[in-house]
Amino acid sequence: MLELEEDFDYLLADSGMQYSLEELTQHREDFLAAHRAATKEVDGKPIVASGPSGGLTRLFWKSRPMLIKSLADALNRDQKSWVASFEQERFKGASVSDVKTLCGTILNGPSKLPKKSPSYPSDLKDLPDSFDAREHFKNCSHVIGHARDQSTCGSCWAFATSEAFSDRLCIRSGGQYDMVPLSAGHTAACCSEAEGCFSFGCDGGQPDSAWRWFSEHGVVSGYINAIHSDRHYTEDEGYSLDQVDEIKKEIIDNGPVAAAFTVYEDFPYYKSGVYKHVRGSELGGHAVKIIGWGVEQNEQYWLVMNSWNVNWGDKGTFKIAFGECGIDSEVTAGVPRDNKKFSRGGAQPEIML
Repeated sequence: MLELEEDFDYLLADSGMQYSLEELTQHREDFLAAHRAATKEVDGKPIVASGPSGGLTRLFWKSRPMLIKSLADALNRDQKSWVASFEQERFKGASVSDVKTLCGTILNGPSKLPKKSPSYPSDLKDLPDSFDAREHFKNCSHVIGHARDQSTCGSCWAFATSEAFSDRLCIRSGGQYDMVPLSAGHTAACCSEAEGCFSFGCDGGQPDSAWRWFSEHGVVSGYINAIHSDRHYTEDEGYSLDQVDEIKKEIIDNGPVAAAFTVYEDFPYYKSGVYKHVRGSELGGHAVKIIGWGVEQNEQYWLVMNSWNVNWGDKGTFKIAFGECGIDSEVTAGVPRDNKKFSRGGAQPEIML
């Protein structure tokens, strides 16, 4: 154990990282724990496992605290587009590996949805400079603006799609279906390889698969109704969009859309402003819900709901520059099937999944 701690001290000195005492203690403890988890015995001797989790240097960086004050300070010095903060309650005590686990979207996967037919140019002429679906669809503002939490599961692909579907269901019902969100848990668990989805629950998935699954199998709300009478479907397998103006028109006409982008190590620091990638390695693909757009300091941005709860970012939301990290290159949506009787029901509980 003493030799391992010496290895940690060497790797720390070589990294040039500047830690507070609390950050240093967290990293040391997480490094030792990660080493124990990745170690097997061969002939009675501990050997660090080979493969993705092997190697002391790799373990050092995977076990590093996700949020570090010195890195937040550096991000704020390097740019003025957005504010970085290491005081994100959502990731208090979290390691880089913990946050990487949340990025479960398979980018550019094989399950591609057809592109939506292009709009007439005249329909794209008068799009507003700014838009917020929470304000535009007032009867559904609390549904659209509800920041959910994917916990420690890489099911962002299921959250983004089921949230967008919930919003669109509320909008299409004229605000009648406004109490219980459609279940991301049901989507993550049941939109699986067995059902023809290119998705693997908490180990990741593809938003395209979820929309196709909604049309074929339906998703439940998780309320007290019997599962077969509680399923909600889309009209067809869904569709994709990749042009800025087409995405804007889609949100105005039908409500929020699901989007996928590449997350880097600086993104979890986001607090306010318009995010642009500055530094850090890639963590993985992440799916979110675009609810609007605007302009700030001459920078056009998408307004986005994340699934990291209200104690991250700007109360669960963030702004990201058009085109940044591929945010508008994998946008998907679907239209709710209009075959349900909607009712408000006064005793429906708030469900987080």
